[in-house]
Amino acid sequence: MIRKTAIMISLAVVLSYLILGIVAEYEGSDEYNFPQSEDEPFYYHVPDYRFDYSVASPHTGDMHNRQERRFGDEVSGYYSLMEPDGTYREVHYKADRKHGFTAVVKKYRNGVLIETS
Repeated sequence: MIRKTAIMISLAVVLSYLILGIVAEYEGSDEYNFPQSEDEPFYYHVPDYRFDYSVASPHTGDMHNRQERRFGDEVSGYYSLMEPDGTYREVHYKADRKHGFTAVVKKYRNGVLIETS
């Protein structure tokens, strides 16, 4: 019994050191790859992604979709959904350093625009 306990403690200690080593390595990593000396070049990763999805469930009545694009510091996107009261909401948004976050919201009922903000 004592031997099993000693083995378990040893394994726990080794596992702890491995986890601490991984965490220390991750925390020490630099997203922007700053040079360690003046002779090293500076590399900057420009964020670039795009995604979209949609849901249309006849069982629950849930209908919505979304798409977004980011390149560098600019993000733009769109989402829409069917509200519980039967109106359809559509939101187009954009965010950047110069203008911050802006959005245009439109609401439709029976295909007719009823509100814009």
